[in-house]
Amino acid sequence: MLRDCFHYALNTSVCRAKTLVKYFGEEFGPEGCHMCDICINGPPQMHDFKEEAIMFMNVIQAQSGQSMEDTSCRSMPCYLSGRQRFGEVPNFRGVVSYLREKFPRFATTDKIWWEGLARILACRGYIQEAAETVSNLL
Repeated sequence: MLRDCFHYALNTSVCRAKTLVKYFGEEFGPEGCHMCDICINGPPQMHDFKEEAIMFMNVIQAQSGQSMEDTSCRSMPCYLSGRQRFGEVPNFRGVVSYLREKFPRFATTDKIWWEGLARILACRGYIQEAAETVSNLL
């Protein structure tokens, strides 16, 4: 349920009323509500975060002990495996700290920005959140 709330908040392309009605198993119709931020302002400008996603997944891959497959992608490792599921997710703060430290252009990005990117990658099936176990919480 919390994940559904998060997805609702991240939605920036479909009428919010339409999303809510669909959640409860009903159809809203072809038109939007013409009252929510999406209907009034339209979807936001799209950005290409491919490079950031590749770097993020590579750092996760490296910190989880998996070898890098290629290191020729503009001085950064390339993630070439397609949609793979990772076993254990390394410490998220460590991943963000590493990205900030090794890539100066990300020095000012905050943890919340990277959490948003991670959620998008998880929704698309590129990464998977590890189950909460005692070992993951320590």
